[in-house]
Amino acid sequence: MSSIRLGFLPIILFLFIAACGDEPSEVGIGLVDAQSARTTTEVLPVLNLASDGPADETGGSLAGGASGFLAGRVVDPAVGVIARDAFVDFAPGTTPGQHVGQVVESVELRFPVSYVLGDTLSTLSLQIHAMTDEWVAEGRQADTTLTTGALITEVDVDVTSDTLRIPMPEGWVAANAQRLLSTDMQTLFNGFRLHVDAGNAIIGSSLFGSRLQVMLGSGERVDFPLSRFLTAVDRSVPGATDPLPPHVLVDTGLSSLSLTFPIPDTVSVHRAELRVDIAPPPESDGPGFARPAFTTLALRAVTEDGTSSLDIETVAVDANGRAEFRNGIITDIIQQASLAASNFDRFELYIPVSSTSVGHHRLRQDADGTPRLLLTYSPMN
Repeated sequence: MSSIRLGFLPIILFLFIAACGDEPSEVGIGLVDAQSARTTTEVLPVLNLASDGPADETGGSLAGGASGFLAGRVVDPAVGVIARDAFVDFAPGTTPGQHVGQVVESVELRFPVSYVLGDTLSTLSLQIHAMTDEWVAEGRQADTTLTTGALITEVDVDVTSDTLRIPMPEGWVAANAQRLLSTDMQTLFNGFRLHVDAGNAIIGSSLFGSRLQVMLGSGERVDFPLSRFLTAVDRSVPGATDPLPPHVLVDTGLSSLSLTFPIPDTVSVHRAELRVDIAPPPESDGPGFARPAFTTLALRAVTEDGTSSLDIETVAVDANGRAEFRNGIITDIIQQASLAASNFDRFELYIPVSSTSVGHHRLRQDADGTPRLLLTYSPMN
């Protein structure tokens, strides 16, 4: 019996999936007689559960990626210290250069608040730093580090606000007004870093609705919509980079969780399903502590060196705290592993990019709740 050498599936796998119709759960079923007396169904417990490489990407833009960004710091009673910085940039909402030379009265950052984790009775001390160098958001993850420029302004933020409104200082406006209005705005201006210097909450905002707002002397308003953003771990906060317990997943986090299972050698695999049980949240986080509901979990297969992966499925965690992965790709991967014909080394559990939160999942560790693989197979003759 071998551990799960999951490996890189050849192109034939994808052709096979396409040829089997629209229901991926049917892939691999019926290859042999599932009613055979020699067919066995086993529940295989996880051999190894450990922190793995960075979770899903946390950068985004109009072209795709994450759906929003996060900034703040919080001591979460369930998982410890979480701290995130946000990097944001903007683009002209109309043809660049239309307002060159006009007088600028004020500039304001506006971010609709779509997410709060932490103490809603507190305020955050939010710093805005200049980004002096060009940077990339697409494909980046929470372990990204970027060079940050000078502090521009610092404001106190009420975490219960519907919209963050951050007025830029007059000196900054005078020095940067024509840069914003120029035809070369997107090359001359690189956005901001949002850093929380004090407080006990993390807030989030989305791509849509966030903007840099310029008021002209004529009374006209010129909007620069958010064009790219990135959430990264704030390494300046003590404890923010401490390893999580090996059964905990945090969104926008530094790690996913890897899973390996004991796979029978040289068998015909009829069906493989992965079940994961999530521990319930803390009964109480204390007065004023907000913890939004969080119900998604995703699975992928990863090569031994971590350079290649295959996204398999994203599922909802049901009311009983269980996530069930039934996609037929799992069956095909296990079949390849049983025949020692796969380069995939392990499964990884992670929280998908679409959530853009710092919600967490704590996997149950008791004997009945550990991740397990339900495997139906028969010997090869």
